[in-house]
Amino acid sequence: MKKFIYYFFALTAVLLVHSCVQEENNLFEESPAERVDKALSEYDSLLTSASFGWLLEYYSGDELLGGYTFLCTFKDGQVSLISDVETYYYLPGTELTSLYRIISDQGPVLTFDTYNQIFHVFSEPFSDDTDGYEGDYEFVLLKAEDNVITLKGKKHGGVLIMSKLKEAAPRYLKRLLTIEEKLVGIPRMRIFAGGKEFFAAKGERSLTIGYPAENGEMEMKSTAFIYTSTGIKLRQPLTINGRTVQEFTLDDQGDLIGGADNDVILPHPTPFETMLSGEQWRFDFNVSALPMLNRGDMNDEMFAVIRNIYNENKRILDETLFWIYIGANETYPYMDANPYAIVFYSTGYFGTYFTVYGCELKSDLETTDPNQFIIKPTTPGYDFNQYYEHFLPLVDYIGENSPYKLEQDTDTDTALMKFTSVNNPEVWFRLRQERY
Repeated sequence: MKKFIYYFFALTAVLLVHSCVQEENNLFEESPAERVDKALSEYDSLLTSASFGWLLEYYSGDELLGGYTFLCTFKDGQVSLISDVETYYYLPGTELTSLYRIISDQGPVLTFDTYNQIFHVFSEPFSDDTDGYEGDYEFVLLKAEDNVITLKGKKHGGVLIMSKLKEAAPRYLKRLLTIEEKLVGIPRMRIFAGGKEFFAAKGERSLTIGYPAENGEMEMKSTAFIYTSTGIKLRQPLTINGRTVQEFTLDDQGDLIGGADNDVILPHPTPFETMLSGEQWRFDFNVSALPMLNRGDMNDEMFAVIRNIYNENKRILDETLFWIYIGANETYPYMDANPYAIVFYSTGYFGTYFTVYGCELKSDLETTDPNQFIIKPTTPGYDFNQYYEHFLPLVDYIGENSPYKLEQDTDTDTALMKFTSVNNPEVWFRLRQERY
């Protein structure tokens, strides 16, 4: 009997093993190599099937750089890229074509494996830093669903999103660059969420928000963003005052609107906020021996002051004054101690020279008008007393006619600011914001 039971269980075990082998064979009718090849082929078919191409939201490991948009069209082993990236040799919107492959390495991998000057700029090593901007050019393809592919940088591990374009790439990028032009030089210093105001600071491609934490201290959250054809999209959603937001749309008033109920707002800055944005604001003038070419975007009396200091500079130093700005002193703190200043540039026999006269830029506390602005000259700065005291009449003229009423045209040219003297409205000038 025991022998019979033994044979019974032995036979049962054999049958079970045979059954499992059969089931395994049924589950994996293809070999591992065949399954990998199939996955690679399916991803390649997906990439090449998009009639308008794909939008890659690209971020490197260096958060300070922010995000960039690459519009990618895949065909016959080649990828055509256009982007809002600007390099030394290429302007935004330039189309460059290089090769790509989908290979097997830690799963399906999309590799841009031939050099493309607008794409590989983020992964190129520096002389003293092999990681450069910590950007990737090889990506593990994690998943594809609903016309969206999720990728992960093979070297640095950043997770990126690539979605199917719904319109021609050049058309989309043109609208994106228009939005970028409207936003890139404009600060955002406040954010409203659910009706409450909080601190905000918008960089060129990053956004920082500050709000009171439970311990009473200011808590800061930062994230990079990309420009879109309608506004900006944050890399990570931000939650403030119970409102979560990732995308903002630029409206006709210059405000950035977001949130499920459109109640998260980055308002267009006041002219005063714009003046303190860390930019330079340049006088527009031309002095010529030909009267018909003399011009200045200012009242006649002020232009006469500029013309006189121009001529004095030529007589005393044999230099040509060509640039005057008010704002953030680009030579501070390395060459001059004034963070804000009136700065003069002129050219001479040996090159270009500059001098600085420090100033305070502040709101007028004697009025409730938020756009009333004081320019108060303070101390002479770099080389002023030694070589350029003949520029003092313009410094005095600006200071004596302060405060000024600020006006900015948000509809046509946000880079232009008009200053009108509150005490003498006949004194006015316009400055143009220098955007880099």
